Amino acid sequence: MSNNQQLAKPTEGDIRKADRLWSRMVFEVNLLTTRMNWLVSSQAFLFAAYFLALDRISNGVQSIEALIFFVPVVGLMICLVTAMYMKSANVILSACRLELSNLKERYPSQLKDEVDSNVAAVDSRHHAQLASKILVLMFALFWVVAFLLLASQKGS
Repeated sequence: MSNNQQLAKPTEGDIRKADRLWSRMVFEVNLLTTRMNWLVSSQAFLFAAYFLALDRISNGVQSIEALIFFVPVVGLMICLVTAMYMKSANVILSACRLELSNLKERYPSQLKDEVDSNVAAVDSRHHAQLASKILVLMFALFWVVAFLLLASQKGS
């Protein structure tokens, strides 16, 4: 890297762009966190409904039999929608990260502020992405197995 590149000052537009990129990355991470919280909360309610319905059916209440098939479908749909939202957020994060790295290459020492630590945390995303993918997959597999078990019991 030449001295001219290190001494070059970022333009006002580049500074605004970097700020927007940092803000967008933080926004997307917060949005992912909110979506994962929503996923876990919705699954908890669906688990409660599912196991309560199973208990009622085992006690002879047949009027809620349709619910026992409906709950796994809803749970699986929520998992699929959450997975799509996670994928779109990760695409946006990657695009922002690429743009920001281009700016930081041009102005390595001038584009630093307190948000850099947040960006570094976002960059260590592989563990968080893996955990969220495993969580969605775990819920989805539970609902698929629950539905298949119910369908096999209904058939026999």
